[in-house]
This record gives sequence, structure tokens and C-alpha cells, in this order.
Amino acid sequence: MKKVPIVDLLSLVIIIALGVDVYWMHDRIDRLELVARGQGDALDYASLLPLSGENASGQQTKVDRGAPKLIFYMSTHCGVCAHNMPVWSDIARQVGPQHVVFVLSSPAERPAMSAYLAKYGLGGFPAVTADPKVVDRFYMYTVPKTVLVNSRGKVEKVWRGVVTAQAVLPVWNSIGSR
Repeated sequence: MKKVPIVDLLSLVIIIALGVDVYWMHDRIDRLELVARGQGDALDYASLLPLSGENASGQQTKVDRGAPKLIFYMSTHCGVCAHNMPVWSDIARQVGPQHVVFVLSSPAERPAMSAYLAKYGLGGFPAVTADPKVVDRFYMYTVPKTVLVNSRGKVEKVWRGVVTAQAVLPVWNSIGSR
């Protein structure tokens, strides 16, 4: 049996390490390109809770872990969000206000938040404006998103764009009962 010189083994280890690094860098560049085109974010399987923001009164509010949550990330100026509002309203009523949070994408929308939600019969549901640091951290530059978070605060599923109750509720039922 021929011995492999240590230099050859070190070279092999370096080549493998560089290959792994290039792979991860390529994945990160793909993610950033999606973000740059407004088609991606870093929410998938992220730890999103606890989440803080301002409520309709301008007070700092914190959404904690402990129970599964559906987060409806939206804007009062978004046409697709307005299209989703009846669906979100139906889902919110079925899962209950303790499991729902409406998150507005911009603090500038806070004054319109209460009236907008009341228009869809959701006046009693929790709502906060997104913390800009959270928006930047997760590249959350596009709306709407429907985000299912488990009781540990980890994102289980993200629906981007138009959503249906038939898509969300079965997944909610499988997560919400854990």
C-alpha cells in the first residue's frame, strides 16, 4: 500500500473546502439576485419570533413565541393585499385572534392601520408595523406574504402573493395542533 503524502491530503481538504464555500456563495448570490428582482426573501425556515413593532396607537408591541401564529405581511396600498384581505379575514376568524398578526410593511401606514382592518371586519385582530431592522434582516421588501410560524418562533411555511384558505388551513391544522 502506497502512503499518501500529507501535502496531497491537505490539498484535497483545501479543494473540498473551497468547493463547499463556492457552493454556499453561489446559493447566497442566487438569493440576493432574487431579492434584487423583488422575488425573494430570507423568511423560509428563519426564526421570526419574537417580533416587535408599533401597534395602531404607536406603542411598541412584541409578538412572542409560545403558540403557532399566522402572520399576514401586507400594505394598505397593495392591490394584491386587498385581494387577499377577504381570504385572510376568513382564515383569521377560523384560527382566532390569538394566532393571527397583521404586519404592515411600513411604519408610515400605522395611522391607516385600524381603519383598513376594520373595513374587512378585522378591527379586533392584532396588528403592528414592521420594524425596519426585521425588514432588512429578512429582505422583506415585497408584499403580500402569509407566514406560518410554529410555537418556537420558527417559520414553517411562506405563501407569497395571492393565497387561498384551501392552501393555508390544511397546513395550519397540521402545525397548529402540535
